[in-house]
Amino acid sequence: MRRNPTPLLLLCTSLLACQDTLGPSDFVGYYPLESINESALPGTVPALPAGCAVTFQYGSMFLADGAFSIYLYMSEACPGFPTGLRSQEFGGALAVQGQSLRLHAVDPTSPSGATFDATIVLAGTDAVLTLPINALSVAAPTTLRFGPRKPDALTP
Repeated sequence: MRRNPTPLLLLCTSLLACQDTLGPSDFVGYYPLESINESALPGTVPALPAGCAVTFQYGSMFLADGAFSIYLYMSEACPGFPTGLRSQEFGGALAVQGQSLRLHAVDPTSPSGATFDATIVLAGTDAVLTLPINALSVAAPTTLRFGPRKPDALTP
């Protein structure tokens, strides 16, 4: 007796297609900073106030179920001022939205405690975060690529 494999194949295909949201096992872990705006580190971007620049030297991101933390080491240059080095650490809430992650953070560079939202898109073992204008004093949307993910690492 010969069976038609089509119903079983359709069932398997439809079950795979139904996984339209991420689970913690898809993203939880440690991610080292790889690049800025698709350029190798260190990466320099325009910053605010106008005429300033921020150079990202290195950093990392940790994603957990419902929370994130990001550590960045950077230098700032503004006309008429000496170049300053700083480390910036911030974290906040993380929510799954389909196949991406949405973060909500208090901007550590804001004197008034302004918040910002951003999206993290997973790309293989990497996580790509686009900072909006004004977040961390950047003057233009800035893409930070973190990876590859180390799912079992709590620290680098």
